[in-house]
Amino acid sequence: MAVRVALIGANGHGLWHRRQIAASSHTLVALCDVAPVTDPELHPGVPVYTDHTTMLAEQRPDIVIVVTPPPTHRPIAIDALRAGADVLLEKPPVLTLAEHEDLSRVLEEAGRRIQVGFQALGSAAL
Repeated sequence: MAVRVALIGANGHGLWHRRQIAASSHTLVALCDVAPVTDPELHPGVPVYTDHTTMLAEQRPDIVIVVTPPPTHRPIAIDALRAGADVLLEKPPVLTLAEHEDLSRVLEEAGRRIQVGFQALGSAAL
């Protein structure tokens, strides 16, 4: 069974993730970005959202990749965890120790997993 993946932050470094997903056996179920998505033809038929909460509710992904500005990481990751997804979160995962503790608490409550990606390494973490 293919893993259902959603990408929040589809432009910039998110395009690298989109290419990796396209080359994998996983299914990209949604893209989300507040800006118009570049190269939409890379994933024809994949719905594009500007609001991640709507995307999470409608698509119910197994994994959410978060490639957004660092101040948005904690709230988006928490929403994804509470929606039942595991999360690949680009670095830095959060900006303060208090945010880390908050995210860790929600992670434990949700019983899900988070992995931190390191963009500079260009890993095939997914």
